[in-house]
Amino acid sequence: MNILNHITNYTMNLRAKTLGLGLLSILAFLSLGCDNDTESIGLELRPDDLINTTFTDTFSIKTSIVKLDSVPTSNTGVMLVGSTKDPVLGHTQATTYFGFQIAGDKVELSGKDGERQFDKATLTLGYGFIYGDSNSTQTFVLHELADSIHSKTHYQFDEIESLGTELAKVEDFKVAGDTNKFVSFNLSEEYGNKLFEMVQDTLKPITRYNTHFLLGGIKVSSLSEEDDAIFGFRTISSSGVPYSYLTLHYHYFDDENKKVEKEYKLYISRPFHHIENDFSESAYLSGWDTKEPLSTEMTNNRCIIQAASGITTRLEFPTLNRNVEELLINKAEIVLQPIDDGNFNGQKLPPSGLRVIRLDANGNRKFFEDDKGNFISYDYIQNELVIKSGGQFTPMNIGYIANGRSYAPTEMTSYIQNLVWGKETGYGLLIEPTNNSSTINKLFFGDFQNMDDFRLQLRIHYSLLD
Repeated sequence: MNILNHITNYTMNLRAKTLGLGLLSILAFLSLGCDNDTESIGLELRPDDLINTTFTDTFSIKTSIVKLDSVPTSNTGVMLVGSTKDPVLGHTQATTYFGFQIAGDKVELSGKDGERQFDKATLTLGYGFIYGDSNSTQTFVLHELADSIHSKTHYQFDEIESLGTELAKVEDFKVAGDTNKFVSFNLSEEYGNKLFEMVQDTLKPITRYNTHFLLGGIKVSSLSEEDDAIFGFRTISSSGVPYSYLTLHYHYFDDENKKVEKEYKLYISRPFHHIENDFSESAYLSGWDTKEPLSTEMTNNRCIIQAASGITTRLEFPTLNRNVEELLINKAEIVLQPIDDGNFNGQKLPPSGLRVIRLDANGNRKFFEDDKGNFISYDYIQNELVIKSGGQFTPMNIGYIANGRSYAPTEMTSYIQNLVWGKETGYGLLIEPTNNSSTINKLFFGDFQNMDDFRLQLRIHYSLLD
């Protein structure tokens, strides 16, 4: 295909001059980057004809699947429990761990010490969302943790050993369209009474600073064999009210010997979820050494992303890192569209948004830290409108359009321009869901070589400067 086929319009405000060796760099950029018949480039155009011209083209993107070694899943406000299975990702299991927190700075119970009697303990988990079959029926089971949950950040690979004794079980839990659903567990009398004794122990008073170490915690897992849904339970409601909690029921007799029934609530604290992937039944990922990137040539030219698990897609632009100062990028945008695998039924939607992170020479996510070495943020590609307005740092967001079942074309002009001018390292980028820690949503989309589905595109509108 001749390069003239890619000309969209002529700009008359640039002065032509002899480019010398600079033109050779531009021709190399054009021939290596454009998706056209590179052998004909420049044969029918004089050098002066290239100047004052604006081109539009799609440039190649090298893609590979990677598995991040660390996705923080603690204190997200969401607790994931359940399992799913599909031909691409195989089997995914989510398990939640959490501790308890007292209300306020210290315990305040009604009645006199030594006169309170424990009745029962119930754990309430507030339903937030479901990823999978909305008619799924689940069996949830609770186990006591063998160790306390410490204040460190927990990741998708973290687990805490649990004791063998089952604390409680709820069978046949089903949402079926009821978004105001709660699942309630009646905890074993032994465990509930132990918590109650700890709470009212005047010799070892519990404060908000030592709650976690004295009260231990709980593991919530699913025993269902259907592998058709992962549930998201919320720790607080949208209005900030605790949505999941443990209630200690007790009573005492007042001065008139009347029975007074009371409740004391412990709130969920330091929750995190463990995500386990089993690729043994995956059509593309079986046998994958997750320490190494997997080219999308090995996945039927499909890019794969799954929130919370660390499975995501790396982008590289091998033809753009050219140090071509005479090239002006007027606009660059990335375009991708999810592959509809038959699950776009409102319960298995792709991530609501995607962010893009720079990588270092070792393929790791670049990040910022303070003067004490504490992590601040990953080095995200910035929102183009914020860059142009001179606003504060705001990550670029590739937003999902539910009605159109697609992602909006998203501008990344500044990054591509700096890459072409040699001001970016060119080690590649990583795509991650904006809610990467608190959902399990998956996304499949075609890579640059995919001929069956809508392929990943980098569209660039550029001009040759005089």
